[in-house]
Amino acid sequence: MLKTITVAVIGLSTLALGVQPADAATKQTLHYYEKATGFTYIPAGGKPTHKPPSGPPKPGDRIEVTGNLYKGDHKHHATKASGTDHTICLFDSRLQTYCDAQAAFGGSMLLVFSTGGVGDFTSTITGGTGRFTKTKGTVHTHPIGDTGNSDLTLHLR
Repeated sequence: MLKTITVAVIGLSTLALGVQPADAATKQTLHYYEKATGFTYIPAGGKPTHKPPSGPPKPGDRIEVTGNLYKGDHKHHATKASGTDHTICLFDSRLQTYCDAQAAFGGSMLLVFSTGGVGDFTSTITGGTGRFTKTKGTVHTHPIGDTGNSDLTLHLR
């Protein structure tokens, strides 16, 4: 279960790779391959570890993940990363996840929020900085098996 949650969390980390923001009249669909580079599990009141918990997460636990973002998908993508991302998710008393993610590149950043998911799920782009200041939209995450990596589809508006 944690591996599935981790994959879902990693997919959030999503975004913004060297793309131009869409203006109000323009919509863009972009595709990226997200390759996980780091994982930290922080049990509530406990010591951070780079290993998943032995059982399901508990209320107050957090997961942090980092990744590199490549234009394309897991089958065909650029060899050089276009950006990086960071996601942190908190588990509430019902074990619902609340995740915030940032994707950075070239001095600009996209901001994303999600309640996570199992398998494919969609997150909300809530804004950004630099060239992404007024960007809104969604990120669809498609986990690639049990690799911890994901294909991302960004719908910018």
